[in-house]
Amino acid sequence: MVAAVVDRLGRNVVDCLNTGYKMRDEKKMLVTYGHDGAWDLDDPADGNRFTMEAWGAQMELRAIQRRNRDATIKTRAAGRPKGKPSYGFQHVRKVMGGKIDHVELHPHASEVIREVARRILADPDNVTTSSEAARLNRAAELSPADHLAVMYGKLAGGRPWSPQSLKNIRLPEATLGHLMHRSRPVLGRDGNSVRLCEGLWDRATHEALKKAVLDRKAPWTRHSNREYLLTYVALCGQCHTRLYTQTSKDAPPRYTCTARNKGWRHAQHCRPAPLINAHLLGAYVEEWFLDAHVDAGGYRPLDLRIRDQFLDLLGYWPYTVEA
Repeated sequence: MVAAVVDRLGRNVVDCLNTGYKMRDEKKMLVTYGHDGAWDLDDPADGNRFTMEAWGAQMELRAIQRRNRDATIKTRAAGRPKGKPSYGFQHVRKVMGGKIDHVELHPHASEVIREVARRILADPDNVTTSSEAARLNRAAELSPADHLAVMYGKLAGGRPWSPQSLKNIRLPEATLGHLMHRSRPVLGRDGNSVRLCEGLWDRATHEALKKAVLDRKAPWTRHSNREYLLTYVALCGQCHTRLYTQTSKDAPPRYTCTARNKGWRHAQHCRPAPLINAHLLGAYVEEWFLDAHVDAGGYRPLDLRIRDQFLDLLGYWPYTVEA
């Protein structure tokens, strides 16, 4: 094993020592930069040096963590933000790379999320977080992660909007312009919430949005103690997106492509979206698997073992196999 320094072998002293002595017990070579030759932990000098380097790195890590924590507490006590801005807001610095001077609304992102709020409040029965996420994807609006990357001079990764991301933006009180810590507003010396800037909306709108989002119940929920056989394996033949399972009371489980409904741009021409019952697709894959691993003389020993594992995953054993 080769590492840059000793502390790269583990997260702390215990990890480093466990790794080092495991390599020694297994008679394997351990090399790090800055040490002449391989480590010989049976030698007292090498053993002591190895321990001291790991201990020194852990002490340095603890000191860095303590400084960061103290700086965060000091910044919060002063009523200033630290970290990444929430979607719809932006940090303003007077000097590039300097400390944050103040917070203000982002001119474009704030209007995007306000339009989402207006649409949901206007028709909460038909406009949902899922439909709005799909609309934003079709409109090629940057998702929160991509928006933050572009805002800081990086390339967008093409990540789509999701319903959960919209919920995470609208539900916290950060949308009211408050300084937050652990999902709760930070209180000032006067007992009131510390306000950084103008909010995306007022308190009444915030409560109405929470009610519209949290009171909406899903029509059904899938409960399963294990994943379906082809989860993360079956792909759409048109847009090559992974297929998802759908279940309902009046129909058996089925695999379907939901990329176009979510508004993903690479799937805008995925029509009609593939849909197949789970037991049919499982049967097709099973038939292909058995045909691919059988010859004229019968099952080969390795293929038989693989087939046993495959059918166990499938949940049933429809064949009788003789030795």
